Amino acid sequence: MAKFHGHCHICGIAGPLTFEHIPPAAAFNSEKVTLADAEALLSGKPDEQVAKRIQQRGMGRPVLCGPCNNTTGAWYSTSYAQFAHQAMRYLQGTSMEAVALPYHLFPLRVIKQVAAMMLAINGPGFQAAQNELVSFVLSREQRYWPFSAGYLYMAYLGGSAARQNGVAAAMDFYDSRNNVVFSEMSFRPFTFILSHEGPLRSSRLLDITPFAHRSFNEWTTLHFRAPILSISDSALPGTFVDKASGRPFSI
Repeated sequence: MAKFHGHCHICGIAGPLTFEHIPPAAAFNSEKVTLADAEALLSGKPDEQVAKRIQQRGMGRPVLCGPCNNTTGAWYSTSYAQFAHQAMRYLQGTSMEAVALPYHLFPLRVIKQVAAMMLAINGPGFQAAQNELVSFVLSREQRYWPFSAGYLYMAYLGGSAARQNGVAAAMDFYDSRNNVVFSEMSFRPFTFILSHEGPLRSSRLLDITPFAHRSFNEWTTLHFRAPILSISDSALPGTFVDKASGRPFSI
């Protein structure tokens, strides 16, 4: 019998919940990780005083029912892992931002896996408000990104730190037009930002919503480039360091 019960973060049905690796275990997420709560990190305490725990099997938590875990894993996770392994090889280079790099992938499967992760890191209340995003994930053949959920962006992620945040806000007190409501899933080799209230006003991040234009079985080669970021010392969601300039970068 499953130890955890609740509402599945994808389908919303109440019942036993299974552990979901976020991202998939095959995408470099099978080793032990050290976890710390974001609120604790933002408390201002020295790092050694922040409570942490070790999770032996990778980053994730019990948030999905068995059917959603099994079906989305079977449909999308292998293709996402293949994409991640290609990116990790490119991260060994020094000039990957200067050229549009070739990727061989199933674009629709990759973006559906990212959408599933965004649902997983948010709570059941988010799922209940995202009918079109849920349908996009659970309908294997469904094409075209549901813009009611927002706009999805990608960058490369260097370093060893990872970060996951459900709906958060980045506020600009001088110009409210720069305010951003977003979810973030950062785990090497990628960071993904789902901007919930429209496109980012000014960003170098790569818009990957066109991945959803492809069919489920369409294997293709795409060329694109994206910035390389690392998670900043600040625990604030959406804050990074740009590898090219060494300067802080915020979405």
